[in-house]
Order: sequence, then C-alpha cells, then structure tokens
Amino acid sequence: GFGKPPHRSRGMKVAAILAAAGSGRRLSAGRPKALVSLGGKTILRRAFEALRRAWPFDPIVITAPPGRERQIRRA
Repeated sequence: GFGKPPHRSRGMKVAAILAAAGSGRRLSAGRPKALVSLGGKTILRRAFEALRRAWPFDPIVITAPPGRERQIRRA
C-alpha cells in the first residue's frame, strides 16, 4: 500500500504520475516494459489499477517514451 493518505482540504486534488518510460531492454521484451503482459494485463494497466484502488488521484498522469504515446494510451 501507499500508507496513510495525506489530509485533504475540501476541493483539493491529489495527482499521481505513473512513469511508463522503461525500455524493457533488460527484459528482452522488444517493447517498453509497461506494455509487457503479465497474466493477461499489461504492467501499466496493473500499476494504474493499483493507483486507482489506493487513492482517488485526480488526475493520474502517465508518461511515455517518445514515439510510444499511442501504444501507451491503448494499454
């Protein structure tokens, strides 16, 4: 887990940044590791869902390697 959530003032939003920028080279995946599938879901999807369960982040900003933005959006 992420520990105890911070105190929120009325109307305050808390953003999260999900870095989906790893190349996957050490995995020999041939694609960014965020796009590697584990048990039918990409690593990116699993991380995104974990953030959603942990706290009502708004927004969740996802970074992407240059030229992979479209693939990351679809993941």
